Amino acid sequence: MLSAVAQGKMKQTVQERRVAWPPKVVHQTPMGIHRDGTGNRYPRDIGRSSILSNGDIIFQFGDTFMHNERGTFIGLANNTYSVATDDKNPTLSLYKHTNPLGNGPVEPFIPLELSEIQRGFKAWSFSGIVEDVFDPEIDKREGYKMKLLPGWTFFEIRRPGPYSYLPHQYVGVAKVVYDPDEKTATATWVGDSSNKKVLFAAHEPRFGSLCVVLADDDHIYLYGQVSETDKDIRIARVHANHADIREKYEFFDSNGWNKDIRKATHIFRDMQHGQVFRSKMFGETDMYEWVFIGVNGRGDSRVQMGRAKSPEGPWDIQMTDIQFHHIWPGQFVYCVYPHPWADETHETGYLTISWSEGSMNGHVLMSKIRFQMEDVMV
Repeated sequence: MLSAVAQGKMKQTVQERRVAWPPKVVHQTPMGIHRDGTGNRYPRDIGRSSILSNGDIIFQFGDTFMHNERGTFIGLANNTYSVATDDKNPTLSLYKHTNPLGNGPVEPFIPLELSEIQRGFKAWSFSGIVEDVFDPEIDKREGYKMKLLPGWTFFEIRRPGPYSYLPHQYVGVAKVVYDPDEKTATATWVGDSSNKKVLFAAHEPRFGSLCVVLADDDHIYLYGQVSETDKDIRIARVHANHADIREKYEFFDSNGWNKDIRKATHIFRDMQHGQVFRSKMFGETDMYEWVFIGVNGRGDSRVQMGRAKSPEGPWDIQMTDIQFHHIWPGQFVYCVYPHPWADETHETGYLTISWSEGSMNGHVLMSKIRFQMEDVMV
């Protein structure tokens, strides 16, 4: 039988692998353009992905320039979604086409009224999709199928302004229902055509405009900027079953959660796009299980990475040395997102990220990053 000293030495030799902090990139592998399964050309941006509880993955895009099999432009949708066809290949997804060749236009995911479309309104979702804990409304529907997955997506409404600028109008929320058999999702705007619900008005912080995440306490945490000139990030939370009820929201004021939106304070500085997600990349025993990957509001194409012990922080944000492989030289990078479902980062250090390069020729591009790992005693 081993002595207590010997047993202690054996325990000290047990190691676990984790991503080193501050982060350091060992190498990265370009993965190319995120493509549609038909092979048709769809210049688009955003490219935010969400993995659902059944393992299916939905990608959400912004302005989508549609082309048929002959390469002819057939229309523009201001927001669309597609479903991944292989979780081992994050560069491929498929729109729900009306025919195998994908020659018809793709319908917008978050619908607008015809009058809104004619006036140039945009509904852009950067939040991703989070599921409900329980949805009694779907339970009551005739022919309800238990396999349907209900949830929410948050979006910004923008409309044309001077000099082609699209000023922010408000943040809205849509009810999402996903059918795993059909691989289809519907997004129903909360409210009706004459009274669409404004969740956060133009003069309020844009909670949900950066990203949202569902935590173990069944609350959705919403991250967002204050305005076009103040991109410091505030955070709100709401129970997952009450995302469409403004009165249920709470706001972090640096000391705790508060019902007064005016007391919300920033949790990190100057971010344009990005995603918070949960990961064990820093170790099974480490309390830093919340991770942020994104890009700041200065347009310098530099990827930021952060970690925290809770969704509200405090956050430690570090600049990374991730490099982008541009398709169109001179384009700045925006809509930087991680896709943590595509890798076992806690074991290998690999993490797939995507970014957008704008204009009608722009695309969502992807790269597999390998972070430096370290061994630690446990």
